[in-house]
Amino acid sequence: GLSTVVGYTGTNPLGIALDSAGDIYVANYGSNDVSKITQAPARPLVAWSKKAKVVSASIKPVSGVTYRMTATKGSRTKSGACRNVTLGRKKIKRNRCKIKLTKGKWRVAITPRKGALVGTANRRAFTIR
Repeated sequence: GLSTVVGYTGTNPLGIALDSAGDIYVANYGSNDVSKITQAPARPLVAWSKKAKVVSASIKPVSGVTYRMTATKGSRTKSGACRNVTLGRKKIKRNRCKIKLTKGKWRVAITPRKGALVGTANRRAFTIR
């Protein structure tokens, strides 16, 4: 099988538990404490769209994760706005991010965050005319 080290605990780990957010808790017998191991959030799945000078991203939300949208052109960086929305009669929950850009070639990114941990961004290039 395949194993991945996601964190280190105290001495003599005795018990392990997992919460709904994916955090791992390890009871340490030797150090008489509990270690919490939090994984960085996964790269988000993004549905990108562009209309005129506005780039939008729709993201299926993950519990406990927030998203940040940024765009860069050379040394210039802009921040977009992200909010929770509910779509259609089926009440599909999504995070929707938007940013208005000027002419040129931009690199837009959606970066996931869970507390202080930053995950891998989903990036895409856009040309605004």
